This record gives sequence, structure tokens and C-alpha cells, in this order.
Amino acid sequence: MAEAAERILAEMEQNSAKPTLMTFCTLLSCWQSTLHPRKAMRAARILEMMKERYENLASNMDKSRAEELLTNAQTMVISACCKIHPKSPDDVRRRTFQLAQEIFNEIERPTFVTYNTYFQANNNLLDDPLERDEQIRAAFLRYHASADQVHPSVWSAIKRVMTKEGHRQLLRELEGFPRRFDSPENVGERNRGIV
Repeated sequence: MAEAAERILAEMEQNSAKPTLMTFCTLLSCWQSTLHPRKAMRAARILEMMKERYENLASNMDKSRAEELLTNAQTMVISACCKIHPKSPDDVRRRTFQLAQEIFNEIERPTFVTYNTYFQANNNLLDDPLERDEQIRAAFLRYHASADQVHPSVWSAIKRVMTKEGHRQLLRELEGFPRRFDSPENVGERNRGIV
């Protein structure tokens, strides 16, 4: 299906039909959900095509909507990275993680979905739990610095993918920050008057 969708995009461009940002997002959605072994690389190539045309494609749209579609597209590529075959060779897993990390670092305003997807990429692609904890910690601190409030699903994702010790260290590190977050544990404790 993804390859067929890509052929349709090529036909559109050959016939002078102008694809939209939504066209590229739809194509990325196809690549994200396919079982193709090189889907992450193919999705990244589509994202690059979209970014090359971004200024032109976004010129007729509300700026915030165009940025939202770009972030969604980047998140879909990270998602495609998450879903490579678990028995892929280590070098393929490492390159795929580097691709996910590169795309994640390019995103100007990641959403909580972006963070959750990136955390899952860390979990699926990094075998070393200490490296995984450090990558997730760094990403979370970026999120924490920019978010008004941490989304509960981000807390759940962190707890699911970090080691218990890494999670405890992160919570200790956050003790000095202003409380702009509620971990699921703190919500329960606050409701019982403990925090």
C-alpha cells in the first residue's frame, strides 16, 4: 500500500497536480504502518521531499496548522523507526535510532505524542539500558523545560521504558524544579493529602 501511495504521489507531480502537506502526511502514515523492512528509511526520504517543498506547500495555509502537520509528519517517521523488525542487525538498529534521534532533534515544537513515540524508539532500538535512560532523561528535560504541564501519558511512557533506577534518579533530579507536573504517583498522593 505504501509503495502504491508513493507511485500516486509521483504521478501527481508528473501531471502537474500539486500535493499538499496532507498528501505527504497521508503517504507517511502508509509507510508508518507497513511491514516493509526499510520503512524507516523510505519514510525519512518522503519527509525530506516534504521539507524541500515545505515553504511552497505551507504558503497557502495557516502557519500554526502547517507547523502542526510538519511535526505530525516528523513524528510518523520516528514511529516508523520504532517499528523495525526486532531481530534486525545491531548496525541497522543503531542507524535507525540515529535517524529517529536526528528527526526528534529537528522538531521545533514536539507534542506529547512526539515524546511518547521517541521514548518508544529508545526502548525498541537501544539495547543498553543506561544509554536508554540517559537519552530519555535528556529528552524529558527538554520537554519539561518547554511544557506548561507534563502530560500524564509522558509519565507513563517514561516509567514503562526507563529502568527503575533511572526513573527514580529522574524524579530526584526534578525535586528542585517548580512543580509543573503531576506524575501518576503524585496525583494519587496529592489526592490523599501526602504531597
